[in-house]
Amino acid sequence: MHNILTTQVHVPRTTRGVPLLLISLALSGCAVLRPRTALQVAPDHAVIVVPLQASSVARFAAEELSRHLELVTGNPVRVLQGNNSPPAGAYLFHVGACRDSTRPPLAPEEGRYEIDEVATYFYGDDRIATPDPDFRREVVAHPENCTGTLFAVYEFLDRECGVRWVAPGAAGTVAPHVQQLALRSGRHAWKPALARRELQAPALAWEILSQTQAGLPPDARVSRVDAAARGWEFQLWCRRQRLGRHEATGPSTDNVAAIDTGITPKAVGTELARLRRTAKTPPVFGFAGLATQTGLPMGRELWAFDLVAAATHAGVAGVCWEVAPDTGWPQSLACYAVARALAHPGTDFAVCEAEYCAPFGAAAFDVKQYLRYWRNHWEKKLQPAYAKVSSQGQGDWVLGLYRSLERYYSLDDFRHSVAFLHEGLTRELSPVERRRLEEFLLRHEHAEMLFLAIQNLNTAGDSAHAAEVAVATARRLSAFRHDFRRYLCDGLPSLEAQERRCGDTTGTTWAELFAAARPSRRLSGQWRMKTDPENAGMSQKWYAAGAGDIEKWDAVPSENDPPTADEQKPAPDTAPAKRPELPRCLTWYARTLVAEDVPEGEVFLVFRGVTGHAQVYLNGQLLGGNRATSETVPAVSFRVRLDPAVQKERMVQVLVVRQEPGKDGPFRPLQPPWLSVPTPQKAAGQ
Repeated sequence: MHNILTTQVHVPRTTRGVPLLLISLALSGCAVLRPRTALQVAPDHAVIVVPLQASSVARFAAEELSRHLELVTGNPVRVLQGNNSPPAGAYLFHVGACRDSTRPPLAPEEGRYEIDEVATYFYGDDRIATPDPDFRREVVAHPENCTGTLFAVYEFLDRECGVRWVAPGAAGTVAPHVQQLALRSGRHAWKPALARRELQAPALAWEILSQTQAGLPPDARVSRVDAAARGWEFQLWCRRQRLGRHEATGPSTDNVAAIDTGITPKAVGTELARLRRTAKTPPVFGFAGLATQTGLPMGRELWAFDLVAAATHAGVAGVCWEVAPDTGWPQSLACYAVARALAHPGTDFAVCEAEYCAPFGAAAFDVKQYLRYWRNHWEKKLQPAYAKVSSQGQGDWVLGLYRSLERYYSLDDFRHSVAFLHEGLTRELSPVERRRLEEFLLRHEHAEMLFLAIQNLNTAGDSAHAAEVAVATARRLSAFRHDFRRYLCDGLPSLEAQERRCGDTTGTTWAELFAAARPSRRLSGQWRMKTDPENAGMSQKWYAAGAGDIEKWDAVPSENDPPTADEQKPAPDTAPAKRPELPRCLTWYARTLVAEDVPEGEVFLVFRGVTGHAQVYLNGQLLGGNRATSETVPAVSFRVRLDPAVQKERMVQVLVVRQEPGKDGPFRPLQPPWLSVPTPQKAAGQ
């Protein structure tokens, strides 16, 4: 009897190219102690056999083996169950069966396979902690169920057949095409180095997604059926990466320590030592660094990979990582690298990168250069400024990034990086490879449009021309999303909800309010404010305040106010940025208008980025607001008609806005609205 030894092989990190021998060694999860005999297996002379009383794990593992062998060879491989006799001379794949019982005990979740001249045997630690009436869901959707036999099949497909699951879904499954399987006899084993290895995408759960997209138009929402399909694809992808947990011998779910998103790999050991002083058992690190969906190229994959490697080396019991629902190119590289690091500690990042880029054929090097451009961008610009960006968003990193986007991204970044993808399109590619690269390019174009939309809004100021440019850019972004939603849909609803949560940061909703109209003038000037923590303003009729009354209110600090002497000093990227701080409570805002400042004709006040509920009054008359119904959420951007309430006989008009911020999401004080006037074409037709 031969013992099965698991080994971990470290491959030095390289910058270009990875030798095939090193890739093979890095992916190896075991050592074989007897000479391996090469053999050829024809798929039309092979049969998959499962026991009559096969477990749910073995049944599903047989389905997966059959499905992938057909993908590799182009020929279906039959599955026989129970007493059905296989054809004489057929090569047998026994799933859920061991050749003999004299094998060492199985470790938790361990999977083994043994190859010889007449058969291959797959077996492992199969224990169901959470039963499910659907045997496929029982195996895939419950990470606490141990599925060693399934992991043995995946390890076989990975090592022996060259199958890679670089992203969820059929498009992310990549396999070589051969007429016969080239196998080498021997015994192999895979077992986890961590008791808990999980990637979670809670935004794909219908309970969360239905709330997330409540404020989106119906045609932008994901249906419950589509959400379930995408959630299943992600769960299945996690299983194929050999992710899961064994709580019986591992950590409790209550032992997850939330780790700051801005942590560096060098700080992991220090953080673990701090946690161990109070924890009774080795903690599980909970990361949320990949859940911050921005819609922009981030380049965080090496940082995420190194975090997992550092945590594993430091001795954590597990890693639980929350990720964004966007699983398409190129965002999925970070998820793939993290999954490989969790399942195969010791794998080099260059190996993961090479595997991820291989599906692009002759353009693989160009895609790699694109990814490295943005990785350098993360390391040089974004990661060092993490604390400052978070401060600019009041602790919300995404909001802070959107608010200061032009400081960390430029149009040149997008133009320089896309040149690599255009170079890839000039190479000789198969139709499938070209389609992958074109989809990659579409996502880049979307990111560039998103950047321009945010930048144009951030820098528009009080210029009517700049506001018109921002409206046009936001409309182009909306049109692009409408035309290519099927290619962007993985994370688009969550991204659009994120933009809305951050104050309609791309202006797509705001731009719709200028239909047949244009921004004429921004009512910046000097606004006054008065907090109303006791909600006394309505009974005291603050909405009908006169010009003299609002002069007694406090002045609203503006981001455009001249900086103080301290604020004029340049601050390092790691220092928090100073911003005007306003209380998060019911607040009234007011300013005066001169009747002559209101143009003739149909005039609207257009608000953007309003937190919570708002009501707008002119001279004590309610113009409207964004009050939600029981079926809707408050609109972040909205408009009210102004001209009918203007009292021409009054020299001074008083505009009052009552804002009641919600308790959830980032707080954004009232921003000066724009006056909207009809476009010349509409005005001429009136």
